Amino acid sequence: MTSRDVVQIAFCRILSKSNSRMTPSQQLARVRRSLQHWLESHPQEDVNATEENEQGTDDLRESIFVCDGFYRGRRFRTAAIAAVWFAEEDELKIHSAAGQCLASLDAAGIAELAGPEVADVLPMIRSAATPPTAAPSTETPQTEEAQPLRRAA
Repeated sequence: MTSRDVVQIAFCRILSKSNSRMTPSQQLARVRRSLQHWLESHPQEDVNATEENEQGTDDLRESIFVCDGFYRGRRFRTAAIAAVWFAEEDELKIHSAAGQCLASLDAAGIAELAGPEVADVLPMIRSAATPPTAAPSTETPQTEEAQPLRRAA
């Protein structure tokens, strides 16, 4: 195996990561969506459930997960579950209120639960050959004489 083969294998591994071309906000949206799908498919019964929670108004609370002064991911909570998304590892771990591990999802599991709603590429990347189209102007066109020529100093 040559060094070129090693580089190609490493490059393929980098490209195969599900979040390699996603912005942090896209990654977080994917995690939120996958957790929401998991909650819908695994209804939890809480012994302390109130009428409000039974009506579906139990909101998913979210907080930033910081450990030793470094951003590690997000923490999600409901009355019945607690979940932690580890951003660097791209893992989502879901626990019951009693602390029992209910699910541990890797990047592929998160992507599968999230569904195809998240784009794999950045939406703002465009080919240089196709500039963005300008919105049609509703103003009357002005001649070159009416506008002074601006030059950089």
